[in-house]
Amino acid sequence: MRDSYHVLVVEDQTNIWEDLTEFFEPEIDDGVLTLDFAATAKEGLKKIDTGSNRTDVVIIDVILPDTPTNNELYFINSLDTKVKKLKDKPKGILVSAHKSIDALNDIANQKDWIVEAFVKPLSRKILRQAVEETLDLFSKSKSFANISKDINEDVLREISQEADIIKLKMKRSATDIIEAGKRLYAVKKKLPHGYFKNWIETELGCHYTTGVNLMRVANVFGESQQKVAQMEVAVSILYFLATPSTPKQARQKVIQLIEDGENISFAETKKIVKEYKENNSKVNSEVSGTTNINKSNELEEKEGGQDKQQILQIIRQQSPASKFEPSSEEQQWQKLRNHWLYNGYPDSEEFRQYLPKSIPLTIAFPNDPAWTKDKLVPPQTKSVSIFYSPFEDLDLVALKSMVKNAVELCTEDNEDVVFSFFPEPELLLIVESLGCRCIVAEPDFQRYKRILSV
Repeated sequence: MRDSYHVLVVEDQTNIWEDLTEFFEPEIDDGVLTLDFAATAKEGLKKIDTGSNRTDVVIIDVILPDTPTNNELYFINSLDTKVKKLKDKPKGILVSAHKSIDALNDIANQKDWIVEAFVKPLSRKILRQAVEETLDLFSKSKSFANISKDINEDVLREISQEADIIKLKMKRSATDIIEAGKRLYAVKKKLPHGYFKNWIETELGCHYTTGVNLMRVANVFGESQQKVAQMEVAVSILYFLATPSTPKQARQKVIQLIEDGENISFAETKKIVKEYKENNSKVNSEVSGTTNINKSNELEEKEGGQDKQQILQIIRQQSPASKFEPSSEEQQWQKLRNHWLYNGYPDSEEFRQYLPKSIPLTIAFPNDPAWTKDKLVPPQTKSVSIFYSPFEDLDLVALKSMVKNAVELCTEDNEDVVFSFFPEPELLLIVESLGCRCIVAEPDFQRYKRILSV
């Protein structure tokens, strides 16, 4: 098993470079992944590494600026020749704005190393997911306990105490979220390079990106922690505003509205940020449009390259609903509107065999510590929230707030949220109001019946 993976992006649209760099920031920061970029076919062929640090995945824009008019598969065929003798070929992912998905699949079927194909405009999330699944990134993590033998015992004791404090603060107010992010920065400085990701996933029981989000919030809002506390900003809004892709002007606009007494919702925040992004994109397009056209004409005159439509913006697609349909003979399954309910345990084969190939979010409410993460969470899950409590009288207000925040942060419209155990039927309505679908495993028959009555 390799410790680090090399992904080469052969694409002349640099906004896709920026998107992928942002999306894979946690893995890049931890040394799990290296991203490299090429804007032309010739440059891409030079950057393909077939040595000990070989290229593992190549994301390929089919039509590149230096693609000959009579040979649009120039790069793909050249790469095929270059790696033909390799035992472990890089995996290819095709993208194009000029071909249908059927045409792309026809190309992919000619090369055994091409595994995926997408038509532009494409979703960053879908492209990231394709890379994750191709590399099986989520199976590469090692337990922190197995790699921490060389760390000083005093440091281990200190960061273990920090883990307890951070876990408490992760589920509380905005100021606690900022404080948790600051503490994570402090822990990161005490650990050797490459250990921090494993520490978060083992000691905090959450995905590494959750820790990165906490640190982003601390970095953006840390100096104004008291001000944020007085404004009572929703945690989900803080997370969203702290992402690197959020324009600074949009962030300032939302904060100003909250300071002025406006009750800004998460949906309204997203709308404001989207408007600023579109305005910035429009300005950038107007500034760079003439230059891009001239470059295209110059290439056509000098190299006979074909003219290519300028893609000025990548637009997030709405994720299609997954094809999830248990057999009508499965009596333990019941459909409620768009949701599916299973009367049984979350680790059972009868439940997991029907789950989608990719699950954006799994939320679990076990009441017994014997329910470990691997029993509660399907392996294809991208983000996880586990709320353990041995008590029946849960704080339902806090519970609903936590679920709402998790769904807003980790999913998009029409995506699935898997629940392991389900303490409150009203949670179904919350997830439904956010445009997502629930797939629930609830072994308690009385609880199961109550959910069906919603």
